[in-house]
Amino acid sequence: MIMINEVSKKTGIPVNDLLGKSRKHEVSCVRQLYYKLLKEKTGFSTAKVAELCSRNHATVLYGIRKVNDMLQIGDKYAVRMWNKIKDLEA
Repeated sequence: MIMINEVSKKTGIPVNDLLGKSRKHEVSCVRQLYYKLLKEKTGFSTAKVAELCSRNHATVLYGIRKVNDMLQIGDKYAVRMWNKIKDLEA
């Protein structure tokens, strides 16, 4: 999976949790940041990101919008995690 191991190492969230169904804030936030990172670094469509993550494209689209909102308002956890992973390369 593209960049998933690196995201897991940088954030401390296990790969299984990132690809799983957990709704814990810490896990879902990093999962949504991963969607954003994957879309930005690869140029993949939301449908392609969804396929890679075994999700629906609407879920990925919602996640990217939500995490963008969290970054914009300065959510401390989201900003801290984004700063850890934003420079990873695809």
